[in-house]
Amino acid sequence: MATGVLELSLGMVLGCATGLSPADDSVRAQDNLIAFARLTGVVQYFHPADGALDLDWERFMMESIPKVEGASSAPELAQVLEGLFRPFAPTVRVWVSEGDAAPPAVDRSEGATRRLAIHHIGLGPKIVRLGETPPERQNIYQSQVVAVAPDAEDPRIPGPDSAWVADLEGGVRAHVPLSVLADDAGTLPRSSDTTFARSTARPGWKLPVARREGRFVTVITLFNLMVHFYPYWDVVDTDWTAAFRRALVKTALDEDAPSFLRTLRSYLSEIRDGHGNLYPLESAYRYPLPLAVQLVEDELIVMHVQEGIEDIQRGDRILAIDGEPVEELLEQYREQICTATEGWVRHKVTWDFLHSEVEGEAILQIESADETRAVRVERLGSGARVDEPRPEMASEVAAGIRYFNLDRTPAEDLDAQLETLASAQGVIFDLRGYPGTAGYQLFSYLSDETLHSAWWNTPHYRYPEQKDVEFQRSHWTLVPKKPRLPKAIAFLTDGRAISYAESCMAIVEHYQLGEIVGATTAGTNGNINRQYLPGFYTVIWTGMKVTKHDDTQHHGVGVQPTVPVAPTRAGIAAGRDEVLERANEVLREKIKG
Repeated sequence: MATGVLELSLGMVLGCATGLSPADDSVRAQDNLIAFARLTGVVQYFHPADGALDLDWERFMMESIPKVEGASSAPELAQVLEGLFRPFAPTVRVWVSEGDAAPPAVDRSEGATRRLAIHHIGLGPKIVRLGETPPERQNIYQSQVVAVAPDAEDPRIPGPDSAWVADLEGGVRAHVPLSVLADDAGTLPRSSDTTFARSTARPGWKLPVARREGRFVTVITLFNLMVHFYPYWDVVDTDWTAAFRRALVKTALDEDAPSFLRTLRSYLSEIRDGHGNLYPLESAYRYPLPLAVQLVEDELIVMHVQEGIEDIQRGDRILAIDGEPVEELLEQYREQICTATEGWVRHKVTWDFLHSEVEGEAILQIESADETRAVRVERLGSGARVDEPRPEMASEVAAGIRYFNLDRTPAEDLDAQLETLASAQGVIFDLRGYPGTAGYQLFSYLSDETLHSAWWNTPHYRYPEQKDVEFQRSHWTLVPKKPRLPKAIAFLTDGRAISYAESCMAIVEHYQLGEIVGATTAGTNGNINRQYLPGFYTVIWTGMKVTKHDDTQHHGVGVQPTVPVAPTRAGIAAGRDEVLERANEVLREKIKG
């Protein structure tokens, strides 16, 4: 079978004349690549043979894909995979699932002085080998080779006979030991081929995504990162392998870098993670419109306009930008947004609408109460932002009720206003956004007892594909401080509150520290993991599992409001903050009672 069969099969599905069977050819090629991808991920991340740790995985995958894709049967696929992996991972075995007996294990014990395995805490920036200096910039996620005596049982690593044994697509079965024996010279048996040994002569080598094999390498790497190191598969209803198959088909058809980026983002979106993001390392600057907007009842409504722009008003509806209807644009954005809740995706689509990689003028089609018109606006510089107006810090927004905005606010600002807030009858804290250090500090002044945050569960991966994951638990401990703030408290929040903001809101929810007014938070919490993908991309996802205080699910659930309320177009046009107004009403009732 010729190289590039997946492209040929897709062409046949689209009607190209050929004597081959489109269905059989397409499925065979896809199955082969899925089998290769699964085996690659396990050997790359969980098999500590020297040859695997030294391998230039990008080059290896690039040159292996045509051979794998072209295998026409299960026996041929097993032969190809063994031939590819055995030179640098001598104890790996692949055979036909039905009919063939498993090949004998390799005797690897003679002269061994230790046994090695890989221990992942999340996924570190690299796998640190014995005697190797860890990367300078360490985070909470680390990956390292661990050594014990040859026959020792150690809780940090799989046992001496542990192996990943799995039926792969394409009718083949694989056996990958999860620990290897070693002597002072290296792992046993020795790797026999250094063809794909990692080179230091070309740091930052850019994988050519213009080639279909290059694009497949990127998608395969993304597949494996999530299979092994995304901790929320127990609550996310996605068949990741089926999604991978769909991504392979799209990848084969992508004609340029922008279309491939859309494929990658669409694929990543299926992990349903508000932290999930993927972008080129050479990403362009983003230039925002001089507006703040919000989806209100599925219409894109202007919340605020930069000073000096007179042709657009609060409450105006945006119908189109540069001739493209808003509804169509937002639908395109939705398909590429990774999110766990509807609230976060509604926030993200408005962000995507506001920002462009192209600076200069934009033409907006605007609908006011009595007319529709075109308005020209100049985009702002990269990094600029226009925020909806909010009250002055610690100002009195109703009789006896003070307001404090936590969005991006440092602890020093809270310290400066503590006495004023403590003397109020009630306080409204605004968390429609992301808090500064004031968010963490605040809770010591809201209770007379010691509080703690929800549980942060850092995963320890010793086995592939999420088997027997163990979690290291931690949380904040917040001791009481003076002055004590009043008991009549309300928090404003919505789908923009994510991660650290949700750590704060979960404390409010569990200890019932105040009314929660607005909408559900983003349902995504935990330290992010950031890795580079072949092709010069960065991918981000939540690397830690966070549960509520009672260990129930937070991901995709978020913190629910006790007083649900959403802005209306009429209220926005009238200059009202209806969420804040409702919080005022709730606190007035509480103070009276």
